[in-house]
Amino acid sequence: MKVAAQGEMVAEVDAPSGARYRRDKNGLFDMAPSDARALVNGGGFWPSLSGSTRKGIGYRCTTCGFGSYFKHCKCGGTCEREA
Repeated sequence: MKVAAQGEMVAEVDAPSGARYRRDKNGLFDMAPSDARALVNGGGFWPSLSGSTRKGIGYRCTTCGFGSYFKHCKCGGTCEREA
């Protein structure tokens, strides 16, 4: 599992399992699931591996203004494609 550490300067992590993980060129650690959960509990985070998104591919709720990728908002309103 890919996990990001809480700081950019973290180069290595000693996991509870005894394994030592080194950061890859993207700044992420490729860890066993149990070690990844431990790092997240200690301040790390799950990175977004989907890449960046742009405004034109989403929808905007006409009722509450919430941005979404779905046509039906969580408030019950209808969403329209953003320009």
